[in-house]
Amino acid sequence: MSVDSLLSESLQRLPDKSGMRRKRHIRGRSPLPTSTKVPQPFNAHMREYLYIEQLAERTPWTNDAIRTMINRGIFKLGVHYFKPQGPKSRPIFSWEAVKIFIEGQRQEVESPSDAKPVRLRNGSVIKTDEAA
Repeated sequence: MSVDSLLSESLQRLPDKSGMRRKRHIRGRSPLPTSTKVPQPFNAHMREYLYIEQLAERTPWTNDAIRTMINRGIFKLGVHYFKPQGPKSRPIFSWEAVKIFIEGQRQEVESPSDAKPVRLRNGSVIKTDEAA
């Protein structure tokens, strides 16, 4: 064996931090593992009901943002999500109801004529369509 072949072979195997040997990074390939999350194409036969984590993957919202929307009453129990095993169970979202909610938001912005009256603490009511 020549000195060059011994040198190149020793450079190919470098010890890592744990003392185990690993192959050296080959030019053109990433030394870090690629993401294990594979994006799935849109499918007409998608799951109809989703947990919070699954809903967060399909929408721009995080898990915490979805929980906040539940707590604020933006997502309604019995409309957008259900708890079939009782009040302490995980919420299960209806994908169709969430889609209508997302698409309906744009329609509300375009047509503010559906404005609801605002009730004040003193009991008076302000009609927002007449306030302008």
